Amino acid sequence: MKKLLILSAFLLLLVGCSSEDQEAYLASGKISCSDIETVKSYKDYMIIDVRTPEEYSEGHLDDAINIEYQDVVEKLNEKNISKDTPIIVYCKSGGRSGQAYESLKQVGFTHIYDLGAMINCTK
Repeated sequence: MKKLLILSAFLLLLVGCSSEDQEAYLASGKISCSDIETVKSYKDYMIIDVRTPEEYSEGHLDDAINIEYQDVVEKLNEKNISKDTPIIVYCKSGGRSGQAYESLKQVGFTHIYDLGAMINCTK
């Protein structure tokens, strides 16, 4: 019985640590494909493909909308998107998503996640 209690306490500690580690990881702004579901669990999330419309039409992630990286701040402001909305950005190689991430961060968006390259999720 004592061993069972010790094992249970140990497992609870592991779960608690992994949850805190996950939150810290998400707070970094860089995420992986496996983290998308965590972000999707938040209310009113957005996934934004910041590539060109031509690239977007060739294939994109489920639920993604297309807003080119240089237009992302302007378009989200036009749509009155809350600065607290969880937003995932991605592109072809990670360069444009990084620029979109920084632009959104500079104007006060607080829950921005850079997935980087779309290919990371389509393997």
